[in-house]
Amino acid sequence: MLNPTLLKLPALFQPFICVGCGAFQHKTLCSFCKAEWIHYSKPHPGIFDNTVFYSLWFGNEIIYRTFRQWKQTGSGKLENLLFRVDPTLMLCLREEKFEAIVPIPQHQPRSWSRGFESATAIAEMFRKKLRVPVCRALRLKRPHAADPSPHLNQAMKDRLDREFSHEPFELVRDMKLPKKILLVDDIVTTGITLRHALKVLSQAREGMQIKTAALVFKPASRQLT
Repeated sequence: MLNPTLLKLPALFQPFICVGCGAFQHKTLCSFCKAEWIHYSKPHPGIFDNTVFYSLWFGNEIIYRTFRQWKQTGSGKLENLLFRVDPTLMLCLREEKFEAIVPIPQHQPRSWSRGFESATAIAEMFRKKLRVPVCRALRLKRPHAADPSPHLNQAMKDRLDREFSHEPFELVRDMKLPKKILLVDDIVTTGITLRHALKVLSQAREGMQIKTAALVFKPASRQLT
């Protein structure tokens, strides 16, 4: 019969594996991967025309790999890494004096299978740091019945359905929105998803001031999440 301690060896070694490259070492990130993590401390210029866009990280391959692992597993260790906000960026966000944080809605079957919604988790992180309430003002419309891409996996189908639908989002009925809003998504690649959400929110109230944020900005990525 095996010693119970031996059965725990994989779990004991898990904290000594770098989440970025998988190398054995004594920290969550090895020194090489840590050097590749690029914080952003100011808004990105020219992403959404006149709309200000913030992100915590520039999505190189190491950060993107870590983000994907967190999105699939909900790991608290990875969340602690990804949710570190640059102090200068946090100061910028606090000076905005937002009145509500609105997360991008995600498909419920996938969220149920994971046990959480990544955009909502990021919105909750901003809520705690900014002391601003989260307002689930948007919801997804019913997806299209016909799928022209049967060979795509479900993640790509969901992304394409959002990005290439003319109006994938709608405002929750009887929702009253404040004037200053921070619209939050988990990752931005093409920016189309945020543009659709911006259009719906901007039509909800005259004179609304909306700024956008994401955990990761990966403009060169061709992968769909």
